[in-house]
Amino acid sequence: MFQKLMSVVLAGGLILSSSASAGAEQAGNASDLQAKARSAMARHKPVVVTTRSENNGRNKVQGTISEVSDKGLTLVENKTGRTMSMSYEEIRDIKGKSVHWPIYVAIGVGAAAVVLGVMFHELSKD
Repeated sequence: MFQKLMSVVLAGGLILSSSASAGAEQAGNASDLQAKARSAMARHKPVVVTTRSENNGRNKVQGTISEVSDKGLTLVENKTGRTMSMSYEEIRDIKGKSVHWPIYVAIGVGAAAVVLGVMFHELSKD
């Protein structure tokens, strides 16, 4: 019984991790990038823009989008307040900045506690 439970838990974790990595590898084209940029600008949400080449030694820039056009976008960096104009050819991906990481950590800790509790319960039966 215990081995079946552990195999189901491990298989579920493997499926979740493989689906997350497959979605992260997709790079957007200009129309997808423009749609993401317009959505983020309309909601005034911070984004992380991944560029195709390094800009000042880095290829990820965090900020808010202030303007979107057919050829590119204007990004205001959060840390410096500097305004950057980028064309869609320079951009690899645009992602919303996640502020839900504490929720994910709590879910992971809770799942680990349940697995450990079941393990110790099964081991203490013998």
